[in-house]
Formats: sequence, C-alpha cells, structure tokens
Amino acid sequence: MIFRQMLGRIATVTILGILTGTAAYSQATAPCSQFFEEAFVGWRSPPVPSSEQCVERFREVINGKKYIFVDVVGYTPTGFRNRLSLAHEAIQRSVTLYNSWFATPPALIISGRSSEYSQSMADNDSGAIAETHGRSGACAIWLDDESLRTNLSEDSNQDQYKRTVAHELFHCVQASDPTLDHRFVKWRDEGTAEYFSGLAIPTSVPGSSYYDKIHNIKERPIYTLRESAYPFFAFLGRERRPDAVVSFLQNSGRAGSRPGRYGGDGTETAAISRQTLRTIPGIDELFHEFGRRLADGKLTDESGRPLPTDPRVTPVYENITQTATVTIRDVIPFTVNFRFYRFEQGVAWKVTKPNVDAVRGGIRETSGDTWSDLPTAIDKCQGPYSGIALFTSTADQDGPFTPTLNVKEEPSRGCPCPQGDWYMNTEGLRASQFRGMMPGELVSGGMTLRFTADGTATAIFNAITFESSISRDGAIRSILRGTVKWTYRRRPFSRAELAEAPPTGPGVDAFALERDLVDSDAVWRTEFLNKGAVVNATSTPFQRDQSGGGKSIAAAYCVGGSELHIVSGRASVFPSTARSGPPYTGVFKR
Repeated sequence: MIFRQMLGRIATVTILGILTGTAAYSQATAPCSQFFEEAFVGWRSPPVPSSEQCVERFREVINGKKYIFVDVVGYTPTGFRNRLSLAHEAIQRSVTLYNSWFATPPALIISGRSSEYSQSMADNDSGAIAETHGRSGACAIWLDDESLRTNLSEDSNQDQYKRTVAHELFHCVQASDPTLDHRFVKWRDEGTAEYFSGLAIPTSVPGSSYYDKIHNIKERPIYTLRESAYPFFAFLGRERRPDAVVSFLQNSGRAGSRPGRYGGDGTETAAISRQTLRTIPGIDELFHEFGRRLADGKLTDESGRPLPTDPRVTPVYENITQTATVTIRDVIPFTVNFRFYRFEQGVAWKVTKPNVDAVRGGIRETSGDTWSDLPTAIDKCQGPYSGIALFTSTADQDGPFTPTLNVKEEPSRGCPCPQGDWYMNTEGLRASQFRGMMPGELVSGGMTLRFTADGTATAIFNAITFESSISRDGAIRSILRGTVKWTYRRRPFSRAELAEAPPTGPGVDAFALERDLVDSDAVWRTEFLNKGAVVNATSTPFQRDQSGGGKSIAAAYCVGGSELHIVSGRASVFPSTARSGPPYTGVFKR
C-alpha cells in the first residue's frame, strides 16, 4: 500500500520485528541488510539488496527507545548533504511530542538510494523521499533522494524535509501504538499524520496535496477525500486542542476495517467511517462550523495559518419572490451542500429550518460575514438580500436527504429604525458587556436583535461561547443559546430620563428604547472537558430572574440606517447588574 506524502513523497508501511540493543555510535561500514538484521531481530528478508553498503552516522536513545541513523554508501546527491542531521532533529522533536499521547516505537532511519527501491518508486509514479516499515513496536524509515526530483536544494525547504520525517514516524505510531487501530485508512491516517507532523515541526507548512481536493466535499463525504481530509483534522485540533484529535484516533472503529497488516488493504466501510466521526463530541455543530469556515475561506493549518482552500462554488441564485416551499436536494452526510438565494427587497421573510431533523441549515448574506442558523428571519429594506446557504448532516446513513424548508412572505415594514434585524459578531461581543459575563475567554458566537413593526422584539443568542482552562487537561466551556422576547417602544430621547446628552452627527437618529420582558428560553450549557472530550454537562436558564418580567429603558441611536448603537440601560430586570439585560449595549449592524 502506497501512501502519498507532501512534495510527492510516499510512505509504505510493512511489518518488521522489534528494534533492540544499545550498541555504541560507530562509523563502521557494513551491508545495509546487516543493520536491518541488527535492528530487527528475526528479520530474514531485509528490504534492501545485500550488495548495498551503509555507514552508521548517529545512534540515540530517547525515552528508552533506540533510534539509529545510517547512510547508503556510494550515493552522493547534489543536495541535502546534511539530510541525516535534519532527520535526527526531526526524530528528536517528534518523538518528544508524540510520546505526550502515544507510545512511539524505536526506529531505524536509512538515507540514500537503493536500486530496487528506486524502481519500486518509479513503478508507483512517486517523487518519494520516504518509505516506512513497521510492526508492533518497531519501524524503519527509508529516506530516498528521489526528493531531488521536486527541486529541493541543499539550503531550501529543510523544514519541509523534517516534516516529512515526522510524518513518517507518525505512521509508525499508527502501526504500533496499542491504543490505535493498526489498519491503514487513508483519509484518517494521512490526515492525522500530516496534522501531528505539523505540530512537531511548526515552522513547516502542509503540502498542497493535503488540502487541494477539499472542495470535493460538496459532493463527496469527508472520509472519501483521502489525504485532503487533513483540513478537518487541523480544524478539529484548533477548535478543540490536539487532545481531541488523539481521542478521535483512539475511538476509531476497528470492526469495519478489513483484516491485514498496516500498509495493506485496511479500507473502512462508509458506515464505520461515519461511526468514527460521530464519536467526536458535538459533531453536528462542529461539522456545520467546518462548512461555514470553508465557505468563508477561513480554514487554517494546525498553527492557525490560512490554508488556500476554495469551495469552488459558482453562485446560481434561486429567486424568492413569494411564499414558497423550497426543496434542498442531495444532502449527503458529511458533505457540505451549498445553495444560493435572492430574496426580494421590501419584504420580510421567515425561513424555517429543514423538515428533516438530521439536516442542519444556515445562511449568511453573500457579502456578509455573519451566519444565522435556520430557522431565521430576513428583512432587507434597502435592496434585495442575496445569500449563501449551506446544509450539513452527520447522520449515520448513506443518504442523500431531500429536505424542504418553508419561506413565508410578510408585508413590507419600511424598516424605520430600529425595525429589522441587527447583528453583533464575535468581535462586537468582545467589545460589549458580554466579555465579562462568564469566566474565561469569549471565543465565538454572535447575537441578533430583531425589532418588528408590531412592537415585539427578540434577542437571539447564536452559540455565544466562553472557554477557560482549569488544569493541564481540563477546561470548561459555556455556551449560550436561545432567545429573549420582549415588547418595545421607541420614545423621544430625554436627557433627564437617560441622564446623558443625545448623540449628534451626520445621519444620527437618536431615541430612547423602552422594553418590557415577555419570555425567555435562553439556556447556558456548561461543558466540563478532559483532554478535549466532554465528560459532563449541565444546562441552566440564562439569568434566572428574567422569568419575573421587568422593564428597562436605554439610550440608542441609528447611524445611516446601517448601525444601531445601544449605549446605556437603566432599571434592568437584573437587580445585581443595573446596566445589563435586553436590549443590551454595543454596536449592531444590518
């Protein structure tokens, strides 16, 4: 089984014996097969011809495991004369990191050219620099200078070379660690090997083959994208920390893989791949957010650097001009289904969620950056609303689903301030009172204020999330979702009542905003995490005393019809925080 590595490299994993012994460093020349026989007791057919000669360069014991580095004699490449020194550094760094979670096996690292291997690589159409062999507690990594076909020179791309070695060593981990599935599954094992090698060599970057097919997720599940599944693991690690990727690997299904050695045919069934993905806590919301990041061009590598990914979707808008039932076709689990809609201006629209519970939908204005989960309301007073919608599912079935959603037309409101929908994104929340509502860091989420012409209003909390660490492995995550409903009145601005002067300036429309609480179903969900996995969770109402009703008044003003500033609040329903509570302070945008 051939694994393609970045810059055209490959990794082939074969079963060998166990690396033993602590012989001292030497510069002795010997048949390469002798080093295999020394390292792998009982190995009777070394994967190199007996005529090849090798010389030992380094030998080191790391955490009780032996790592031997040898060169093939007689091959003098034009570049990377220090390649074994680079491999030595890569092994030191990656072994130390991988041992944080796994049992990293001992290894024999061979650099040079074997005529037999060269033909093997040519037969597999590779520009490889590495082949890896491994079995239950030991491995050998072959560094072939075919890498020079990819134009690597003596002093360039050294970090990429080290990343290659770290990548190959992680394949050895996958082949031997007792907590992992030992059958090669390409989307899982190539994607995670590239992720962990990036953590080991953070100054390196992932190869393009690890993300250049991610756009195919429009039609094909993530587990069919081979090594291009890597961006999902980078996203998972950034969102939930590396421990979440570790947990994913340790929870990977074994029953669905065909029998065979690591590097043999270990192809998973689609059902087992889905079941493995569904072991990730909160996978429904997580995968939907992954789709949003892809649509927004905001996927990153393991270090947070932008990946040049593009969903490659051509907007073809479906015009919505009246109340209708919209059909969404071909929603396949673990794909990202994109749709484009244009809603007629001057009309308020209510959009329901998909009628299939297993399908989740969201929409944002094509030119905007704030997503709203379905159901939602769209009120575009100045020009039509052109939006991109995405639909995802993490159901444990093949699909496809064909859900529908209802779009209901309401009379035009004219949208005088403050009527309409107003949004506050994560950055806006950080600048508002929400920053101090819970312990830890406000990491994501948004809020929508919706004012209707009939005097009712709603605050919608879109997964406002705080996170804080409580130990090396433990953390707390608090997530606010739901709505607060109230009636409101726009009143003239009164300095005496609001204890401040009315704001002035071009396009400023100042007023007092009075509200009476009606109802609230908003809930804080507090999750207790250990190594990225949710171990316990509780839910509590957002501000318990909202159920008792109450009235408040706030100073507010609109600017040019595009921004709503709520600058103060008084007589809140919350006796301990007189300036908090709906309609909240901060800057909201259309």
